[in-house]
Amino acid sequence: MSEQIGAGEGFGRMIDAIYEAATDRDGWRGAVETVAASFGGVAAVRIAAGRDLQDLRSAEATIDPHYLDAYYAHYAGADPLTQRDRFGRMPSVVVEEALMPIDELRRSEFYADWMRPQDVGRIMRWRVEAPSGLLDLIILRSEQVGAFTPAEQQSGRLIVPHLKRAVEISERVQSHETALAGAQGALQTLPAPVLIVDSTRVVRFANQLAEALLRRCDGLICRSGRIHGIGEIDQRFGVLLARATGGGKRDQARTGGILAVPRKLADAPLSVAVTPVSETQDGPPAHGPLALVVISAPEQRIAVSRDILRSLYDLTTTEARLIAALCTGQTLSGFAHASGTALTTVKSHLAAAFLKTGERRQTDLVLRVMSDRAAIMASQTVR
Repeated sequence: MSEQIGAGEGFGRMIDAIYEAATDRDGWRGAVETVAASFGGVAAVRIAAGRDLQDLRSAEATIDPHYLDAYYAHYAGADPLTQRDRFGRMPSVVVEEALMPIDELRRSEFYADWMRPQDVGRIMRWRVEAPSGLLDLIILRSEQVGAFTPAEQQSGRLIVPHLKRAVEISERVQSHETALAGAQGALQTLPAPVLIVDSTRVVRFANQLAEALLRRCDGLICRSGRIHGIGEIDQRFGVLLARATGGGKRDQARTGGILAVPRKLADAPLSVAVTPVSETQDGPPAHGPLALVVISAPEQRIAVSRDILRSLYDLTTTEARLIAALCTGQTLSGFAHASGTALTTVKSHLAAAFLKTGERRQTDLVLRVMSDRAAIMASQTVR
């Protein structure tokens, strides 16, 4: 092993691999392989939710899978190095001699049954503590290669700040991925076509209603993953996107706007609102500034969920069906005919709904329901 690993290309490759792992959930495998090769051994990384390493969240290794399984099934509890490392206040980089005398280690069951069969005699461990847990990176290598030299241990200490930064980046990326998944789930429930678009017009997200609208290729179209207006409107749409994304520059002021997009398959145009997506200080989106595009069509009707109406106003099932029908423009006589109910009975259901909602007129009741944003957002969009 080179005494100058900290100053050579091998060190640079390790750092690059560690940062690649920070932004890729599957990247630790490559990082482990690179570190193992640089130090002439095999390696493992384990990430736990607590300092005692009992709540293991993930692990990756170049160790023989048979021995890795055996370690977690039995030898983890018999590993004297881990036991002493766990309860002692050890430095961020430590070799086996610092944990226990090498002769004592060689007399242990762990050495005889787990280390020696793999021709493992030397161990170096990096440890990084993060807000959400602990990361251990461990190198195991043969006695024939020899003990880790002072220069190699110094290289290990130089890696620690990069490991710590990589763990922080990884946690931040995972936090943003979780938040994005939650936001996308919420956007799916909105009763309107919604897209998230970057400064190059690439559609980063489209809810189901937006996907259906784009498939019709009427007014707006998606080509090669990028959104465009059809005809002359495309230039004006592009200007709105540029304003909302700051032209892709994070230091630019960003504003929104609204645009009427004509269609060939319908008389009335689409109303398209474009607004900036706010960025958090601790981690802007990986794709640069984004814009939220919300689309509305005049013919789009909102059907308020009967279950939502029942829950909000304590209506019976029949009363909720009636109010939902009235909100779509159906008349009392039309509802009576469609449901096979006498008109007088339908009017009695409406009177009961008046009492429960506090309204006195049919138009006021419909207006109240249709202006209830919570009820609308919790319901489904129909055509």
